[in-house]
Amino acid sequence: MNSNCKPHTVRTKASDAVENVTTTPPRRWYRRKRARPGEILDAALVIFQKNGYSAARMEDIAAQADITKGTIYLYFTGKEDLLKALINQRIGRLVRVRLRNHG
Repeated sequence: MNSNCKPHTVRTKASDAVENVTTTPPRRWYRRKRARPGEILDAALVIFQKNGYSAARMEDIAAQADITKGTIYLYFTGKEDLLKALINQRIGRLVRVRLRNHG
């Protein structure tokens, strides 16, 4: 059995017998713990560029990332934390490129 499949009970009509089936849950419910922070940062960058930092709302960032606003707070403490993480991410990329080109 696939580790993402979960057995559950399905009843198609009230008169039907209950049967146990195994199905794959809808893709939107998969948790992507490792990828999620990057997806949120990508969405934040789009919204910050579009609206500016001050006008950016967490709701807009969540919508851009196709998640709920609460999900953002599982990974970041707030908008300022998102901005700091974006800056650190971009600086890290610049440093790696420089080291690769000059190291």
